[in-house]
Parts: sequence; structure tokens; C-alpha cells
Amino acid sequence: MLKGRIVASVTDKVEEIQKDAQDLKSIRQKVESFDLKNAELLQRSGAGATKYTQRRWEELTIEHQAMVAASDLLKRTRGFFMWLQRNFVFVVLIDCALAKLLAEGSIVIAELFVFTRAIEDVVDLLLIRSRSESELATLLTQVDKLKVLVSVWSKSKEPNVLPCRIAEQDEAGKVNRIVLSNLQYSRGTAQVSVEHLVLEPGIYAVTGANGSGKSTLFRLLMACESNERPIDLHDSIELATPIHHWHLSDSLILPKDSCKVPDDGCEVIVDERKLGNAESEIPVTSITMPSSDV
Repeated sequence: MLKGRIVASVTDKVEEIQKDAQDLKSIRQKVESFDLKNAELLQRSGAGATKYTQRRWEELTIEHQAMVAASDLLKRTRGFFMWLQRNFVFVVLIDCALAKLLAEGSIVIAELFVFTRAIEDVVDLLLIRSRSESELATLLTQVDKLKVLVSVWSKSKEPNVLPCRIAEQDEAGKVNRIVLSNLQYSRGTAQVSVEHLVLEPGIYAVTGANGSGKSTLFRLLMACESNERPIDLHDSIELATPIHHWHLSDSLILPKDSCKVPDDGCEVIVDERKLGNAESEIPVTSITMPSSDV
């Protein structure tokens, strides 16, 4: 029982370190990919930026290698402990027991092999629990990984999307402007609201404090230009749909054969907007991009 607890505890630690090492490896790969993608920007930033990037890579690599080495060391320690216990504890006890039986005359030399196999089978039966506890520790780690995958899968089935569409072509056959209609989004403490904005061809500068949403806005625009499907937004981007004030005509709510004053052959229909049962405001959020061949 003590051996099983020790092995299970070491296995838990090994699985934990391996998981942390995988997470750190993923972070390192993302950092390296981002830095390589923006290598030109790093060069323009000066020698300090290059040294910082190099130091960051070295720190992540050293930390990852340390975790891998610690995991390998624990695995070897666990294997050595199991080998030590079997060869210097159980084998010695079996030999002592057989020697005592031979000395007492309880068994003969011919029966030595049979009794040896029987005792070894009993020892293996006693060790089943420790093996099961070790396998259980590994199984629990795999269950945690599956839970993470389930959460990711549930989010992927219910994406937070922003409608975007490619504008129709004009008489010349091309549409060369960007239209933002009734768009409002927030990121952190910063909020941006755009009721209606038309961007003609030209060079524009977007200014704002850190975290105000400049990069987020360009990400949305570029994503809308690159594909005609809705944009799957990251969890860090929270979008709110404001109310677009449209003055609805009475014909949209009241039937043609209705009237506002009682009369013969006419049914009075009360405008539900006055009763608060129908909203005269429709939420509309859209981004219109030029066609991809512009």
C-alpha cells in the first residue's frame, strides 16, 4: 500500500510537469511565430528590442528544458524505486521463504520451481493495486485534458460572430469604399461607437491610447475583407449591438384594412408601439467591405 501511494504520487507529479511543459512549449511557439512575423518591426525598433526578444526566447527555452529534465528525472526515479523494491525486497523475501521451507523439509528441490512461481504470482497480485493507482493518476490527467477540449468544442459550436458582407459593385464594376454602420465595441475600459462611417480610398491614421481598440478594429476590417463569412471573434473582444433608430411606417405594424377612428366596416387596431409591446428600434450592426478584386 505504501509503495502504491509513493508511485501514484510520483506519477501525479510527472503528469503535472509534463502538462506544464506542453503549455510552456505552446507559448514559446506562439512567441517565436509572432516575433518572426514582425521581424522587420523588431529591426526598426533598435538593438534593445532585438536583445529583449533574444532574452525572452532564451528564458522560455531554458524553462521548458528544465521542466522536461525534471519530468525525465522523476520517471527514472520511479523506475529505479520499482526495480529496487522488486529485486532487493520481494526477491530477497521469496528466497528467504524458500530457503526456510527447504531447511524445514517442507518442500523438496523438485518442488522449488513450482513454489517460486506461486509466490511470485501472489506478489504480483499484491502489486496490482499500486499499478492501478499509477494508471489512475495518468487517467485523471487525461480526463482533465478532455475537459479542456470539451470546453473549447462548446465555444466553437457557439461562436461570437460579427456580420460582414462584401458590397455590391457599382456601374464601374468596382466598389472602393468601406462602410461602417452602427458599430460599437469595447475592450477593457475603452469604448468605441460608430453610427455611420464611409471611408473613401486614401491614407488614414488611427490614433488612441493603448488598449483603445486600434488593432482590434483593423483585425475586424481585414478579416471581413479576406472572407465573406461572419467573423469568429476571440473571447477577449466583447461586442455590443447598439440600437439603430429607424422610423417605422404605420403600414409595417398596422394592416391596410385597419383605421385609427371607429367606423362601420373598419376594425380599430391600436398601435402596439404606444403600448410598449413593440419596439420601434431595430438593432443593426454591419461592416461593408469592397470586393476582393479592388
